[in-house]
Amino acid sequence: MSLELDDSVGEVAGVGPARAEELRAAGILTVGDLLSYLPMRYEDRSVRTPVSDLRPGMRTGVDVEVLSVRRKGRPGPRRATEAMVADDTGEALAIWFNQPYMATRFEKGDRAHLFGPVDEYKGAIQLINPVAADNADSPHLGRPVPIYRRIGSLGPGILRRLVSSALDQLAADQQRLPAEVTTQLGLIPMRDALRELHYPPTGADLALWEDLRSDAHRALAMAELIDFQTVLGLQRQRDEIEPGIARLLTAAAVDGVVSEFPFTLTEAQSRVLREVCDDLSADYAMHRLVQGDVGCGKTAVLGAAALAVALQGEQVAVLAPTEILARQHSVTLGTWGAALGVDVLTLLGADPKPTRAAAAQRLREGGPLLVVGTHALLQDSVEFERLGLVVIDEQHRFGVGQRAALRAKGRLQGTQPDLLVTTATPIPRSLALTIYGDLDVSRIDEMPPGRSPVATRRLERDEWPTLIDRLRAVIESDARAFVVAPAIESEEDGPETLATVQAVAKRLSEELGSDVVAILHGRQDSETRESTIEDFSQGKRPVLVATTVIEVGLDIPAATLMVVVQAERFGLAQLHQLRGRVGRGERNGECWLMVSSDITPTAAARIETLCETNDGFVVAESDLELRGAGELLGYRQTGPFGFRIANPRLHADWLRDAHQVALELARVDTTAALEYRERLRSTWRTRTRLARAG
Repeated sequence: MSLELDDSVGEVAGVGPARAEELRAAGILTVGDLLSYLPMRYEDRSVRTPVSDLRPGMRTGVDVEVLSVRRKGRPGPRRATEAMVADDTGEALAIWFNQPYMATRFEKGDRAHLFGPVDEYKGAIQLINPVAADNADSPHLGRPVPIYRRIGSLGPGILRRLVSSALDQLAADQQRLPAEVTTQLGLIPMRDALRELHYPPTGADLALWEDLRSDAHRALAMAELIDFQTVLGLQRQRDEIEPGIARLLTAAAVDGVVSEFPFTLTEAQSRVLREVCDDLSADYAMHRLVQGDVGCGKTAVLGAAALAVALQGEQVAVLAPTEILARQHSVTLGTWGAALGVDVLTLLGADPKPTRAAAAQRLREGGPLLVVGTHALLQDSVEFERLGLVVIDEQHRFGVGQRAALRAKGRLQGTQPDLLVTTATPIPRSLALTIYGDLDVSRIDEMPPGRSPVATRRLERDEWPTLIDRLRAVIESDARAFVVAPAIESEEDGPETLATVQAVAKRLSEELGSDVVAILHGRQDSETRESTIEDFSQGKRPVLVATTVIEVGLDIPAATLMVVVQAERFGLAQLHQLRGRVGRGERNGECWLMVSSDITPTAAARIETLCETNDGFVVAESDLELRGAGELLGYRQTGPFGFRIANPRLHADWLRDAHQVALELARVDTTAALEYRERLRSTWRTRTRLARAG
């Protein structure tokens, strides 16, 4: 029976219900998924060595005749199996431990192909646990073979057999891309690429395969990248079918808003604000991402755009991921709005019910206003009279569905609200093109005057006394210090680990005084958090021990020191965000990263990167290299158009080509393009069905 790539993996010969379930648990739902399961490395088993040339330490293959087979040792499953084998040049002993089935695998006179490590025992040459086959066409021998990571109980040998079965059953015509695209890009046929992905030709440079740069990898990666980019392009087309709200945002009107700010915009801020306002003035809906480093002034840009839209008589919704950030925005935007006559409301889930009801009623009444809120804005009870602009701050903390749900509250009379999303987590250019292909990207690449780099240093655990001295100096200078721990409390952590807020606060209170140390974490109620932040800001308790709840939105100009305990437990992007909480006033900031004695090399590399640079985009590139695209953004690409072969960092050049091809495929209505788009929809439906069936 021939198979298609979208067929269930359970149709592959050798995949029964139990194996299908193990594969499904690893995200392998279809034949295509199985054939896209990348080997972790390759081993060239095409090498053949005469028996007389075998030497200890070699790893090679032999073609031999079996002279004898016997079991050795005490009866039981752990008995060794020995086979005396020979070719025209000499004899050797093949020995298998804990593989009782090998006793019946060969008989005297059989021909065998063996591959494995060579050793010597009492002057006799031995092959230890060699891979064995009686067929030169075996998927395990006689060629470069793939070595896979285990999936549950499915080891490399079993996976090789399943992949080989799938390749043998695969129907001939499996081309995913239109023929003209394949020709234009010089891609090898899909079926050939899948076979070569797993079984490189004899004599191939295996370094290309292990670096994911072979012709097979290029053909398969381009198919994934073009699929993904085409879906993004089609999504963008659907968004642009509905017209946006055309406004007349003159330069004078925008300057009137900015003039109320207590500072002058940088050139980068002004450039990005012009790009945003050009979109807001167009008759199509805006879809723009503003990204920039911590402290670059994104709030000023989003605030100017939001207030300018509100002055047009519309409503603006600003969605923030945390209550702290929402309140911070509410204070900042409220101050600017008051000078312009624009009301700024706050809508938080932690607010009393009457407060939320009053805010919701004000939104239904309409008129120019701006509302800042958390997930409470997404509730069905929240309705807008005329929502003109949706701003999603720290957008990577929200899902696409949440973004769409908020925008849907503003669709009326055939128009839809403009969308502005921001992030202070810098994304490498190659990744931004992949993840944000449905958005126009603006980048604030300049820091405001007076923002000095935060001096960052690594601190060993036994340097705790040095930290205490520095904290005392901070207190004496009337500055503030953050101390961040990775957990609130944990029974598993011993008293010496300093891994929790409670443990760190207790020790600091003992050495600095309980009257100077405050605690902040997400389990506290809203009132407690607000009063704690207020005491810290005013210097009543100048040392704040907290979790990463302070990662975004907390702007304390007097804060000059950030200490992260067990910094190796945090990712690069998160540490960079935490570092951005200090040095926001007139005094320079410091960041001390305290690490454990058993820090791993990868974690040490993260710490070293932070000590060497304050550039968030350099940090992001390093994070991408150390952890991969999915980990950097906090999720892995999954679903119908996830990446199994493509790697945005390694394949940035291929990604650019794929982006251009996808733009054309999403735009034209040729027969080939229409068939291709239908194939994408079919793949989506098939994977959805298979996922639900599981």
